[in-house]
Amino acid sequence: MSFIAEENFRRIALLIISALLVVASGAGRTDDIEIYFNEQAEEKADLVRSNVLLILDTSLSMNELTSTGRSRMEELKIAVSTVLSEMEDVNVGLARFKAVKGGSIIFPITNIDGKVSDVVGDTGEVAITEIINTAFLRSDSDDGEEVVTSGPAGSPAVGSVSLSDPVLDAFDFGGTQSVVGGTFEFPLVDFSNDAMEEVSPGSCSHFFVGSNNAGLAPVIYTGDATDFLGPGAPTGLFMMDCLMIGLRFPGVTIPQGAAIAEAFIHLAGFENNSDPTQTTIVGQASGNAAAIPGSVSISNDISSRPQTTSTVDWNVDPSCVGCDTQTPNIKTIVQEIVNRPDWSSGNAMFFRFQAGDSIFGTAGISGLTASATKGANSSAFRHFIAKENVIKKGFGSQFEPKFRVTLQGSGTAAVQGQDQKIALRFSDIRIPKGVTIREATLTLTPSAAPVSPLESEWTIRAEQSGDSPPLSPQIRDISNRPVGGASVKWIVDENTLETAGDPEDSPDIKSVIQSVVNRDDWCGGNALTLILETNNAEANQTRFIHSRDGNSSLAAKLTYKFGVGSTGCVKANESSQTGLSGDDAEQFENDVDTIDDDLDIGFDTESGKQVSTGLRFRNLNIPKGATILSARIVFTSKGVSQGDANYQIHGIDEDNPAAFTNSNNNILGRSLVSTSVIWTPENWDTPAASFRSSNIKTIVQEIVNRPGWAPGNAMGFVIEPDCGYYGSCNGRVAETADGDVSKSPRLKIVYQSTLETPFKTNRERMIELVNSLPVPDNAFTPITPVLVEAAKYWRGEKVFTGKSRSNEKFNRLSHPATYCDAPGSCNGATINSSTDQFGVKKISSCDVNTNPDKGVCKGRLIKGNPRYISPFDTDLTCTSNHQVLLTDGDPTSNDNANKNYVKNLIGGNCRIDNTNIVTDKNGNLKDGQQQVFYDGRHAPLILNDALCAVDLTEFMAKNDMSSKIENKQTVKTHTIAFDLNTNPFAQQYLSDMANLGGGTLHTAENATDLISVFEDILSDVKNDPTSFVSPALATNAFNRLLSRNEVYFGLFTPDLARAWDGNVKKYNICVDRSKCTELGSIIDRDNNEAIDSTTDKFKDSSRDLWSTDRVIDGRLTTDGGTGHMIEDFKTQIVYTDKNNSGLAPKNTLLSNAGFELKFDNWNNNNLSTMRDGVCPAPDDSPGSECESRMQFLLGKRDKALETDLNNIQRWSVNDVLHSSPVVITYRSFDRDGDGLADEFFDKVIYGSNDGSLHMVNGDTGKEEWRYIPSDFWTQQQQFFTNAEGNHVYGLDVTPTLQVIDADDDGNITIAKGDKIRAFMASRRGGSGIYALDLTHDIPISNETFAPRFLWRIQGGSGDFPRLGQTWSKPVVAEVEIDTGTLIENKQVLIFGGGYDPSLDNPNTYSVGDHGGTPFMGNAIYIVDPENGGLLLAISGSPGGADIFVPDMQYPIASAVTAFDTDTDGAVDRIYVGDTGGQVWRVDLAPIKKRGAYTTGVAGKTVVGRLADISVDSAPAQQRRFFEPPSVVQVRDNIFSNEENYDYVLLGTGYRPHPLDKAVEDRFYAFRDFQTGANEMNDKDENNVADTDDEYPQPSDQAFTNNDLINVTTTALDSSIAEHRASSGWFYDFTDAGAVGEKVLSRAITTAGVVTFTTFAPEQEVTGVTADPCKALLGLGRAYNFDILSAGAALDWDNDGALTSNDRVIDLAGGIPSGVVPVFTNEGVLGIVGVEGGAKKLGTLSQLPTERSYWYEDVEF
Repeated sequence: MSFIAEENFRRIALLIISALLVVASGAGRTDDIEIYFNEQAEEKADLVRSNVLLILDTSLSMNELTSTGRSRMEELKIAVSTVLSEMEDVNVGLARFKAVKGGSIIFPITNIDGKVSDVVGDTGEVAITEIINTAFLRSDSDDGEEVVTSGPAGSPAVGSVSLSDPVLDAFDFGGTQSVVGGTFEFPLVDFSNDAMEEVSPGSCSHFFVGSNNAGLAPVIYTGDATDFLGPGAPTGLFMMDCLMIGLRFPGVTIPQGAAIAEAFIHLAGFENNSDPTQTTIVGQASGNAAAIPGSVSISNDISSRPQTTSTVDWNVDPSCVGCDTQTPNIKTIVQEIVNRPDWSSGNAMFFRFQAGDSIFGTAGISGLTASATKGANSSAFRHFIAKENVIKKGFGSQFEPKFRVTLQGSGTAAVQGQDQKIALRFSDIRIPKGVTIREATLTLTPSAAPVSPLESEWTIRAEQSGDSPPLSPQIRDISNRPVGGASVKWIVDENTLETAGDPEDSPDIKSVIQSVVNRDDWCGGNALTLILETNNAEANQTRFIHSRDGNSSLAAKLTYKFGVGSTGCVKANESSQTGLSGDDAEQFENDVDTIDDDLDIGFDTESGKQVSTGLRFRNLNIPKGATILSARIVFTSKGVSQGDANYQIHGIDEDNPAAFTNSNNNILGRSLVSTSVIWTPENWDTPAASFRSSNIKTIVQEIVNRPGWAPGNAMGFVIEPDCGYYGSCNGRVAETADGDVSKSPRLKIVYQSTLETPFKTNRERMIELVNSLPVPDNAFTPITPVLVEAAKYWRGEKVFTGKSRSNEKFNRLSHPATYCDAPGSCNGATINSSTDQFGVKKISSCDVNTNPDKGVCKGRLIKGNPRYISPFDTDLTCTSNHQVLLTDGDPTSNDNANKNYVKNLIGGNCRIDNTNIVTDKNGNLKDGQQQVFYDGRHAPLILNDALCAVDLTEFMAKNDMSSKIENKQTVKTHTIAFDLNTNPFAQQYLSDMANLGGGTLHTAENATDLISVFEDILSDVKNDPTSFVSPALATNAFNRLLSRNEVYFGLFTPDLARAWDGNVKKYNICVDRSKCTELGSIIDRDNNEAIDSTTDKFKDSSRDLWSTDRVIDGRLTTDGGTGHMIEDFKTQIVYTDKNNSGLAPKNTLLSNAGFELKFDNWNNNNLSTMRDGVCPAPDDSPGSECESRMQFLLGKRDKALETDLNNIQRWSVNDVLHSSPVVITYRSFDRDGDGLADEFFDKVIYGSNDGSLHMVNGDTGKEEWRYIPSDFWTQQQQFFTNAEGNHVYGLDVTPTLQVIDADDDGNITIAKGDKIRAFMASRRGGSGIYALDLTHDIPISNETFAPRFLWRIQGGSGDFPRLGQTWSKPVVAEVEIDTGTLIENKQVLIFGGGYDPSLDNPNTYSVGDHGGTPFMGNAIYIVDPENGGLLLAISGSPGGADIFVPDMQYPIASAVTAFDTDTDGAVDRIYVGDTGGQVWRVDLAPIKKRGAYTTGVAGKTVVGRLADISVDSAPAQQRRFFEPPSVVQVRDNIFSNEENYDYVLLGTGYRPHPLDKAVEDRFYAFRDFQTGANEMNDKDENNVADTDDEYPQPSDQAFTNNDLINVTTTALDSSIAEHRASSGWFYDFTDAGAVGEKVLSRAITTAGVVTFTTFAPEQEVTGVTADPCKALLGLGRAYNFDILSAGAALDWDNDGALTSNDRVIDLAGGIPSGVVPVFTNEGVLGIVGVEGGAKKLGTLSQLPTERSYWYEDVEF
């Protein structure tokens, strides 16, 4: 056998000059969003929950008050509890800071609605036998005191109730405890209580940090400046003129009015010094001094505090190292403070050292300011040891500052106050009615130590009410509550509740709780109030208890236990949120829309139609027959929608309704329950606000009463407009699951039921943990260490700081479930008799379930070296992962262990500043950014303790955190700066962390802000789409021997909620082994391999050739590439084809007035027609919205998005979906004189789905202009609003080039008659084809020019009545034209009639399904490329057809294959398939020129049907052709009885629905035995080979499957007569085991080997749940066949033998491109574009280096 090399050399040269080896992305891309957002798999999508780890700050500064008067910790608890209550469909975990260096994971990342009993070790029990719950005081009014005895004049009246006391006095109010004469010493407690304020701007900056701090005073420094100000900064407390020292002593237990005998402050010297030093000591005139701002902050907090009248001057003695320095007696200051009416034992005192009267001669200073005072005299200098030196530098505690007070003795007499009782109300007590309580304890924490603690007897009772009402300040509100039933005595001896901050438990009060839950009116979930009192309250028996107002972390809590399996009434809340496209939908008349970015209720203003709304809420765990107490749907408004409105809400009468679909009447066609509810909504006058429906409890009740209702089912609702005669039909517009799933409609239900085995959810448990968060007395802000611990958790590494409480009772260990698979199986933890089942050291008297803060618990630790269990799910590998860091302070407490960990991860040193983060490419600071040094060189913030956190979050965002799991597991970091407005440097630090961590910085000052911030973050979390970087691969070929070494990738990232971003990137490809390592490798700008050979995806470290020096773009769509080069909209140009006079005439230069848009001419009069199309409200006024819209076309930013390039420029390239980039070479140079061009002036053009054709400089990547046809003006309105909904299409086909290089010199020269024309079809963008003249002389590489408009074809009218959506890429071919006087060759455009979108419906296939009428697109057109004039039309519809072919009734969406049979330079044959499974052949005779001939322009052209391989009535055989064939001339005397034939090779596949599995698709090889030019017969001269014309076989019948050999399991056998006599062969993908596999790319043939790619949806396995992470992407494959034998031709498994296994190779998920041939000096290589990168197929043929050996006339 032999192959005939029939390629015409001149045509090869033209193709080479066109500089393109292309596989159009249309050959490898679905045309809609099906593969990326698979509605068929949506029911599995609720399994794919985002992972979120909340990292919460528990440092000491969280006790500081916010503007609301509540502490930061209290605001945090309110916010996080609220957010946890509202979250749906996410996995959540909790982490918190430790007091020193590190953090712990206190709850594992798990389904928020899962059972806590399924979380290993949560109760500390091996088997779950009982429920343990902890109740907290939920509001400041949940604890109160009531006076029950009278007092002296002016005292509160009997029955007075206080709900706001920061301390609960048990039980004497207003009395004074007896004071035993003696001396008491009070420490600072923690390092934040001693600080210095630089009181004069910059006056001490030289001392601390050099000139960087100039002008920033007043600045607060804590005692140890080194950690904050960098190496070499002094440490300790300095008494100087420019510094004012402040000391705050908390927990001073001196009774109000006690007589002070003497008082001193003691300081220890840090160094020897005797400089004359004088200062004045004052106190703060306050009964309870507030905390000092943390660490380093810009504040005058110390100097601005109001001072006591009493002052004491101090002439400071010389100091020596370690020597005690005592102040003068300051008893007058202390006495003034304790005599204040707002003073209470246990409060804090503050003292300041300032240069007072004796130094300045001033008097009456009250509240100094930084500009008006100093800390001491001008020559003063003393250096004292600070508290932080003791904590962090190893100094003994004897050296820390102390406050010593001696009280005058007063015997044992005490002044009695008023007796009172205390009430504690606990809401949501989840104890079923009537169950047996096993244990219950009340935990109280002293706020201060009593001076003379005497024993007393307390009584604890419960209010006898089934649902205790809230406490009220009304007289006798507590006494009037009924307290019959059981009571418990608590003997509070002298050792009980006497240590401040040490919580203690009451005796078991289960009998008290039992008396309430046994009541008839009790139901679990109700509230319960405990009342505490004593019979004889004496002052010396009083205990001071933390209230919720004073410290919510230490307020009272109630822990109770009852058995599993208990039953009884329980009240519960249940909620669900729409989360899938099919969960919220709209119906207009009969049409249903399930995908939209907003939800119209009642009326749609855009369409002007009434609309019915369908809602479905999944997974509602409500018991059958439960009593529904309330039910409402909560909507989030999208914009403002107002006006009178009336709606009716119905329930769907189904047990478990399915998702809504686009089927006709799918909402209103459903059965409805009998009950309905009228809803008259208020005006939705606030965007992004919550609005509730009417109470629909009657509807929900009817649904849960259905016989088939079961917990976990879905509920459905229909909302209809109820206009009536007088009603109004104004609409409301809400968020949807498609637009913002975090704000989509939510159903909230309150119900009660008798439950068996009630359980606590993870949501409830985490709320408990948050409400119990303590704030240690001595707590740092270890940001880097806690992030390190989080990283170890994500990565599944050894537990580090979470292993131990570090001898601090308020610390916590990491949760057992974070490292234990089961009790006794704990991944490296040591488990023995000294530990529990989770490896935790046993400590007697430490019960972490009831009192985890007890002092004895501080020794808890995990023995051994356990390893975390990573939260990454091995079954759901596409889940997005996020961590949210909330902190209020500067970073502290870092160490080398944590920094070295990060350095090892990143493989280098951590960055020392943020210069590269906050500056642009020119080194200028970006707006709103500031430079910060992490290594301590920048005052006043950032310190060594800040190092490496930013690097760690960047690493986690960009690198795979788990190599053991498929897909790339990355973690985004979001940060919340809480109450940090006065510290811009700390905010910048957190901003840097989020910026590089892939998240965003948010700021908040209170709980309301925090809730909003968390909602914003969760919106990002739940709308975080999997990014698909799916390239269209193109290579640039020029010389006749080798491909050029450039390759271009088109990219896009799908997003349901907004317009898709796109890009084009350029790389090198290895075509010469002497210049690179491996042929076919993709090389980046750093000369590194850009593709990871293990994944075939772009490496994250890769940089395309157009990226800037500072961009590492990897496979990100919105980094690098040509898109990143568009940095200033003012430099951009948009051309169009219509001005005020209409469509541009032929050959119009588009730089003419009215066709060219620039930033400064948008409102010119000659652009008014364009403004009318682009702007909903045309307006030429500066500052109008129309200006924004017009300049938006140029790329001007309108609203801030994370993809913005800067503060003026948005990302302005939309998705490059089916359009591959095309390279135009204008000039070439042979610089080395070897006869081959080696330097080129290139331009690149590509289409994008905003309707633009872009021209880009091939060298720089800079966009020179874009052309937007006027047909796409109006759709720019949707891009401006950034809405997506159904995907928007534009110029969605690879441009076609016509290159005329008259002398084949590789240069375009106008004077020689050279031409370059570009033709753009629209595909899904419509039925248009557009032509531009791009001819220009390019003397220098950066030369720019304006295009000329040639023509536009609009399908469906005029000469093109059958032209549908223009899917068929026009093909340039040279044909013969009969001018009437001679036959001449002329270049033409040939294209199919396109696509009919009615075929999107899978149930529509045949003409019979289409009402008996032919489909649009059933035609073949040949036009003149110079003017778009019709030359020849072939169609199955007679109107407008020059050749009527009755059987041509299906769309021809494929490009055609043009074939020069006799190599005379003119195409004489065309092959193409249609969507009905037919293959057509056209034998072209000379086309008669219109005008020269009035009829019969088709001449002797004949159309024949080669094959018909589909069966209309059999769905499995409804095959469709969407890709052009490969046509090969063959001489074969082995496998065929006829030696000469042409092989026509192509595959079937339903490209509009790549996930379709109904059809058994095949790859076909048809033998066309009539090989001559114009060989088909046409005996009846109707231009159709039909009856008696014997084509393609004597029977006149087209080839069917019966004429072919099935080679799926075997190759052709030359010894079998049937094989030799066959008309070809086919390969059946379904028979091969791949259901739904289909061909979505064109085939190519090289040296007798045909290669092509396929796509197969995810295969279903019986009994195995499909992975929702993979179901959307399926699998791409590549095939190769020897076209003669149908066996494998290439050894793809590299085993040295050719077997059937070599026919196919798996590629990657997603739809691959077709095979791109790359010419090298060693043969032809195959490259395939795959999702995220490219795959090398190796050598396709070992050809000599002559392109003429290509025998397939195809445009490579």
